[in-house]
Amino acid sequence: MRGVLALRLILTIDTLRMGGTERVLTHLANAWRARGHRVTIATLVGPEPPFYPLNSSIPVESARLPERSGKGWARGAVNARRVSHVRRLLLHDRPDVVVAFSYHVGVLTLLAAVGTGIPVIVRGQHDPSLAGPGLATARRLLYSRASRVVLLTERMLETLPSALHHR
Repeated sequence: MRGVLALRLILTIDTLRMGGTERVLTHLANAWRARGHRVTIATLVGPEPPFYPLNSSIPVESARLPERSGKGWARGAVNARRVSHVRRLLLHDRPDVVVAFSYHVGVLTLLAAVGTGIPVIVRGQHDPSLAGPGLATARRLLYSRASRVVLLTERMLETLPSALHHR
């Protein structure tokens, strides 16, 4: 990479199992690594090997938590541990930017980044109107902290408050 500074990137996602979001993340991670950027992937469950090919020089930091987090207080406790996992990684690696893949991972990543000054990009792949009321409220409260929100369709954009449309 002549004349271009290498970025330190952290990509956050639930798992690296088979799925469209996982495929996009591994493709981007491999491409950014090939361009000389330092990439780390933080998974919120696991550990498990990636389904899609992943450059062996890209570390995967797993929260080692169960995928299903229960209900009520149990869910809150597991999600707090997920936030703590991402926050520790952010404070240790001090990335130039974090890219969160999916809405709920975006919410947890934005919570983890509070007070760090690290920009967070949230990438939404699925229709956010299908999320429950808790996630919808969290999105409304936290997405204003995102540096950018990347959505796939205009319909998805319509589900966010108009103040976020410029992000």
